[in-house]
Amino acid sequence: MAVEKGAGSESPYLDLRDLDAFILDMDGVVTNTARAHAIAWKHTFDEYLRERAQRHGEAFVPFDESSDYLHYVDGKPRCDGVSSFLSSRHISLPYGGPDDDPGRETICGIGNRKNQHFVQYIRDHGAEPYASTIEFIRWMRSNGARIALISASRNAKLVLERSGLSGLFDVVVDGVEADKLGLNGKPAPDIFLEATRRLGVGPERSAVIEDSLAGVEAGRVGGFNTVIGVDRGGQGDELRRRGADIAVGDLSELRIVGDERGQRMQLPSALENAGEIFKRLLEGMSAIFLDYDGTLTPIVNEPSQAVLSERMREILRELSKNCTLSIISGRGLEDIRGMVGIDGLVYVGSHGFEGVGPDGPLPGQELGEPFLPSLDRAEGELHSALQGIEGAWVERKRFGVTVHFRNVDRENVPRVEALFNGVARRYSDLKMTGGKEILELRPNVDWGKGKVVLALLDRFHVSGPRVIPLYIGDDETDEDAFRALADKGVTILVSNRARRTAAHYVLRDVSEVATFLEELVGHFEKDIANGIWVLRYDGYDPEKEKLRESLFAVGNGYFASRGAAPESTAGVYHYPGSYLAGLYNCLESSVDGRRIVNESIVNVPNWLCTSLRVDDGDWFNIDAVEIHDFLQELDMRRGILSRTVTFTDDREQRTRLEQRRFVSMRSPHLVGLETTITPENWSGNLHILSALDGWVDNTLVSRYQQLNNHHLDRIRTGVSGKEIIWIQADTNQSHIRIAEAARTRVFKGSELMDAKRNLREGLGHIGQDIEVPVEEGTPVRIEKICSICSSKDRAISESLVGALREVDRAEDFGQLCDEHMSAWDDLWRRCQIEVETDHTWTAQILNLHLFHLLQTVSTHSIDLDVGVPPRGLHGEAYRGLIMWDEIFIFPFLNLRVPDITRSLLLYRYRRLPEARWAARRAGYEGAMYPWQSGSDGREEAQRLHLNPISGEWIPDRS
Repeated sequence: MAVEKGAGSESPYLDLRDLDAFILDMDGVVTNTARAHAIAWKHTFDEYLRERAQRHGEAFVPFDESSDYLHYVDGKPRCDGVSSFLSSRHISLPYGGPDDDPGRETICGIGNRKNQHFVQYIRDHGAEPYASTIEFIRWMRSNGARIALISASRNAKLVLERSGLSGLFDVVVDGVEADKLGLNGKPAPDIFLEATRRLGVGPERSAVIEDSLAGVEAGRVGGFNTVIGVDRGGQGDELRRRGADIAVGDLSELRIVGDERGQRMQLPSALENAGEIFKRLLEGMSAIFLDYDGTLTPIVNEPSQAVLSERMREILRELSKNCTLSIISGRGLEDIRGMVGIDGLVYVGSHGFEGVGPDGPLPGQELGEPFLPSLDRAEGELHSALQGIEGAWVERKRFGVTVHFRNVDRENVPRVEALFNGVARRYSDLKMTGGKEILELRPNVDWGKGKVVLALLDRFHVSGPRVIPLYIGDDETDEDAFRALADKGVTILVSNRARRTAAHYVLRDVSEVATFLEELVGHFEKDIANGIWVLRYDGYDPEKEKLRESLFAVGNGYFASRGAAPESTAGVYHYPGSYLAGLYNCLESSVDGRRIVNESIVNVPNWLCTSLRVDDGDWFNIDAVEIHDFLQELDMRRGILSRTVTFTDDREQRTRLEQRRFVSMRSPHLVGLETTITPENWSGNLHILSALDGWVDNTLVSRYQQLNNHHLDRIRTGVSGKEIIWIQADTNQSHIRIAEAARTRVFKGSELMDAKRNLREGLGHIGQDIEVPVEEGTPVRIEKICSICSSKDRAISESLVGALREVDRAEDFGQLCDEHMSAWDDLWRRCQIEVETDHTWTAQILNLHLFHLLQTVSTHSIDLDVGVPPRGLHGEAYRGLIMWDEIFIFPFLNLRVPDITRSLLLYRYRRLPEARWAARRAGYEGAMYPWQSGSDGREEAQRLHLNPISGEWIPDRS
């Protein structure tokens, strides 16, 4: 066995000289999906047990997500878990088969129902990897160890992908593989032995790392050299009894010997991972919590001498401009406020029993006030007891009494501790805590830094975005906060020595804290380098691409286009949707044997389609190349979306791609895309594909995909002259005719190139393959100007005629862009709201909201019969229908562009006859407007909804 207890330490040694491979379970060891599994199991079993109880007249006893989860389902294949738990309730069901419908009352059917809940949870929330485990894996790999991952889950690959861990393991054996091979589930060791077989290492030279009872038992039965139990749920003794050689709360507790470094494994450095930490903070509203002594200032003998440096004070001042900043300390409130001396921060003193923010006092003080008499008496007794011990002194805070013994001779420290304990034992309403050479008495209530931070997060979250916390501290009292935030944010320990901790990262000392916080300030400044007007993302993240497409949508009140990559097609990561205001189509669908009628905003033909390839290579696909640099910026002041990508293809050809696009705020029917391509290490023939695609459906929202979403028929395509292609399509129920015409030109410098053009036509699709010779280092610029018209437009004879006329008369990209930016300048002069704040992001967020509002309804909306969809013209949520969101924007528009308010009210007025008819049909007088409406004002909200989990139709009571 490669494990032994370290001398004089609670931490065990792991000797790498006896090990060549590690096999890690996924759930609970590598990723924190145990909560997701527990939620999915509880949802599934409670649903089934409740229905069964009603059917048989039995009492409903819910699934316990702690005890039942750990004893019956944790670590087991899905169907084994179902069988194990149901057996504990004396319920016998047919086994069924792996393809059973989730609604079937079989073992496999219930298992598949659980899988539906779990997959949806992971897709919605992702899975958070344990930072210390990832560091452990990288550490072991750097020492030549082979690493395998096993999981009973059939969704392991989805979890790894969502966690960004797909490339970390030499071998992955998941539930799908186990079923194919007929492997028995845990506690049988089959899946672990299969992993060793694939690694080419025997079990006698391998270690199993598991968090489940069945898993450690499987490791023992399989004859593995070492079985390490990870105790995430307070079952360390049981893990050891079942077969674990050791049990640790976290892999960071292991001491590693037999490697070149020969020292205890450390947490990953926060300095080295500052960029990744900042990306995590950007997932919501950043909230930073900082301890004071030992974190912002070094520990000193006399607390009054722990003076904040001017460098650190300036860092904090700059940091507070970009996020919510809280100082949480064991010092008294007034003391900590005086030491930091920066207005506008949140200050929490006495470990959470007193605090104040910019808006006034914080909760907590009322919890400590009943204990003040005991604290007063204990203070007096401690003064008397310690009076004769040199160097010991008593500090009184309002809600605590602290004994400092840093200056006491070492031989007298046990005496100080004994005297302190003697006083403390007389006060059952006070609890003893410790710190760096201090002893403390505080109110004996469940309230500390962890509870305080969670309370503050709730306070910050009110009516706002999700808050992502970052906590930095050095003391034992900070561990309370580390544990509370373990799965909510980022936690950093300040320490120059290894120790047991719940933190994710480490900084060695106060100097490293200052450097790290300076880097965060730099990242914030870079992120808003252009102040309050630019929304910027560095780095390509396919999982977040659809969200960014919505945030980066550009529009003008008549037409809007999502911020999708021009080369992309609708799929898992991308959705290049485009929408005309007020353009709806009504379709029938058959769902579960019922006829459903839905009206939806229509995804019109995709005008963006633009891609490139070199010679006879593959067309550019951002998901299939090596990306070196990626930057997206939305200039809200000017309405310009830009993208810069530097990439290397499979032929090692490095290319820089720069793009700008706009939807004209001056000419509502025109849009423009400029693409500049620079070959950095190659020369050859460049092919540019400029196309229009009418074969599009409404498939952005997954829950609507079971509906009939094909809205466009009678798609026709053609060319007009050398430079222009066109497409025309009809909506298949409302019979609105949409036409788009695109003109594409290629420039080298300012010279228009006479490029070779080949027409490419397909089903509902037309494009030009434009071929030009290019030289290394010489950029080529492509201008694509497109016009969009529909048969609903005024002052046109026909949509295609109008589209061709618009694009034929259009100026070049530069001139159109200038006119567009000038129109935005005019609009902002009327509509900007100036905010006096030190927090730049406050003004930035406000501008982002106003920008998207003005893209949904602008001066171009005044002459249109349109309302305000809840999500604007940025996607297909709520099927793009009109609810009552204009109520929230009328006060803003009334003072700036009242004609838009009038136009939106006319949308309601024109549908007054339908509202009167609805009231009359319901037996009322007057008018009854619909909750959701589209083209004609009828009620579009469904009266019945299919519950995708239960499979039952339920009435909409709203």
